[in-house]
Amino acid sequence: MAAGGSEDPTRELLFDAVSERACENCARDDDDLVAVHRVYVVPEAWDTPGSRQTVDEVELWCFSCRSQYPHEEAEA
Repeated sequence: MAAGGSEDPTRELLFDAVSERACENCARDDDDLVAVHRVYVVPEAWDTPGSRQTVDEVELWCFSCRSQYPHEEAEA
């Protein structure tokens, strides 16, 4: 801090503007997060059957990730 002056007030504003919640898939700051179970999908191939595995752990995902990646919404 300069003599006779005060700290830069914009510094505090920057920290206040940061969201406290982030998507656990892409790390994007977002307030519209939904609890989901991640789903791993392996497509069928000529020599192996397709498979699907739903993970038990609950994660918070943003709208973008929910629209692009397989998942199941967690029950409330």
